[in-house]
Parts: sequence; structure tokens; C-alpha cells
Amino acid sequence: MKNNNFPLISILIANYNNGHYIKQAINSVIKQDYDNWEIIIVDDCSFDDSIEILDSYKGDVRIKVFQNEKNYGCGYTKARCVLESNGDYCGFLDPDDVLVENAISTIFQVISKNDDLSLVTSNHIICDEYLKEIRISRKNSKLNQNETYFTSQSFLVSHFTIFSKKKYLITEGINISLKRAVDQDLYYKLDEVGSISFINKPLYKYRQHSSSLSTTKYSSLKAKYWHALVIEVTYFRRKKNKFPNISKNELNKVFEDLYIWKAIEKIENKSLCISVYFIFKSFIVRPLHNIKYKLSLLKRSIFIKSNK
Repeated sequence: MKNNNFPLISILIANYNNGHYIKQAINSVIKQDYDNWEIIIVDDCSFDDSIEILDSYKGDVRIKVFQNEKNYGCGYTKARCVLESNGDYCGFLDPDDVLVENAISTIFQVISKNDDLSLVTSNHIICDEYLKEIRISRKNSKLNQNETYFTSQSFLVSHFTIFSKKKYLITEGINISLKRAVDQDLYYKLDEVGSISFINKPLYKYRQHSSSLSTTKYSSLKAKYWHALVIEVTYFRRKKNKFPNISKNELNKVFEDLYIWKAIEKIENKSLCISVYFIFKSFIVRPLHNIKYKLSLLKRSIFIKSNK
């Protein structure tokens, strides 16, 4: 799609030690059939060869590289990506993933027809470390009528999403204190100021590899923790502003699940007191739910103590 009269779209890359993959991410934007784009890269004090690799793109004025003065984390780095961008629309691209060649133009076709859109998301392809396709993710569907992203039980905003800069500026923006669930928090906010559209086509290749944030059990538990905090903040913001919301029971279930996961982790690590603490916290948020299971976890903790 070769027309520079089309809106400028900023592809945002928050990088930290992804030198091994980032060149493929950048090149997937360069190969797009939509020409009016820029790439904003903010490096969060990488100590691998990322900067040397990024220096090789200095001749391309469409690619702008910034470096944090110290390691600030994901929330700060992504917020800076948006701040440094000039586009009418923005989309985050993880430095270890790639876009398919018509990703931007396909999303633009949807954006251009509806000025109320906050964001447009799509399906994605799950790949191995070498970008060999494993399967197309089919977890998503359109939002049902009268549903919002936050209240839906089935709709997911996928890995590649383009959002309106104008709508972004209405929101509180990215929470710079977040270490995980940064995008999730932002998309819940955008959900409150405009509509969301889903394209049922795979426009993004998501790479699974050993250093992915979601690979290890420990990382998954940390992600659940940050996601629970984001849901809690969103719940109270929506309650205050009288937006469609989840129920208090649904909020409590999020924390019950988190506490049970934490209890299991501590049982496996033979940390009796901490496991009991999280079991009791799960009872507090939902006292009448999963009683037998929670008691069984408590028995496992006691069994650990008696066999020390």
C-alpha cells in the first residue's frame, strides 16, 4: 500500500537483551506493504549486543532508537515508546516476534472506516524459536453485543494491536510502575474510551522460546500477580466512573486463583508458613468456594511439617 498520504503508523519496540531476535522484528516492518510507518525503539539498558545491531539501522530515518539511562522496566520503557512516537496510530511489536507482510495495511483498512475505534487486534501464529509455524491461535472471537473487553469471558486482545493515539491521550496512559501486564492495563483503558475491532486473520508471528517471559512456571506466576493487580485497579476505576464492570465475586476469583497458585508454589518449595498464609488468604476472598481443595492444600502443608 504505497501512499504517504495515509496516516503515519508508529511501530513501537521496547527492547531488553533481545539482540538475537530484534533484527528479524525490524525487518518484518521494513517489508510491510504499507509504506507510511516509523519504528520507535527504546532500549532499556541491554547488556547484550542489541545496541550494536541497532546501530546498523542508523541510515534509515524511519527507524529511531532511544536508550534509557538505566534499567527502568517494561512499563516505563513502553510509555517512553509512545511518548517518542509521531504516528496517528501506534502498535507494540515485541522484539522477538515478527509481523506478516500485510499486517499494517490489513489493520489500516479497518481503522480508516471507523473514527471511534480505540484499537484493532487480530489473530496470530504461534511459532517455535526458529519461527517455524506450530499452529494458528484460535482462542479469539468477536466481542458480543453489550460486552466490553474487560467484561468479556472469551475475547482476548492478541499480541499485535494497533491503537489510536488520539484515544490513548484521553486515557491515563501506560502505568510506568508495572513490570508485567503493561499492554493489558493499557487495553483495558482504551476499552473505556472507544470501540474495539477484531480481525480474524493471523497478522503476527509469536515466537516461543526458552527465554520468553511466559515460559517458566515462575514467570507465569509473576505474570498472574501483575495481571491480578491490573484487574483490581481496573475494577475500582470502572466502579468509580460507572463503566460496565465485572462483579466483585469475579474480582475475588482472580485473587483466589492467584493465592492458590502461590500456596502450591510454596508447598513445592516446602515453605510451610508461607503456604498456609496464602491458603488462608484464598479463604478470605472466597470463603465458601473450593473448600475441599483448599483444605487438601492445608493438609499437604501440615504433612510437609510433620516430615521435616
